[in-house]
This record gives sequence, C-alpha cells and structure tokens, in this order.
Amino acid sequence: MRERQLELMILDINLSDGLGWSVLDSMRVDRRDTKMAVIVATSDRMTRSQLRECQVERHLTKPFDLGQMMATVAELLPMDRPCRQETEPVR
Repeated sequence: MRERQLELMILDINLSDGLGWSVLDSMRVDRRDTKMAVIVATSDRMTRSQLRECQVERHLTKPFDLGQMMATVAELLPMDRPCRQETEPVR
C-alpha cells in the first residue's frame, strides 16, 4: 500500500486507554503537514498550553455539538478543492 497525506485528523485526546497524547505526539512527528482538530474533556490553561506545543490548529471541548464540529472542519479544510474518492485504506 502506498502512504497518502492526510489533510485533517480529528482525535479524541482523552481515549479510554490513555494514549491520546502519545497518538498526537507521533502524528506530529510522522505527519507534520496534517491539520489537527483535537477533542478534549477540559480546556484548562495547562491543556491549551500542551495543545499549542503540539501545534494543534483547533480543539473542541466536550460536550460539543455537530455545528461546532462542522464549523471546525470547514475552517481547516479548504472547500475550493475538488473531492477525491479514494478506495485504499490510509496507513
């Protein structure tokens, strides 16, 4: 399989296994050009500071509504590009 560039990744940082921050760190090393939207349980000063260090473009604090998610995606992904239909799984 070939590896493709992801345009956007949405990650729940508070995964039940506690690995959300590790996933975020590895994404920033492996896929520096991928835009990141992160879902967090709390948006305190420490969390926001950590997200800035990880170069996260946007975050949503739980609970959030679909409108907030759609606005975040629209902000991070340009809508003037043609849609691609891809059938290969992303690695």
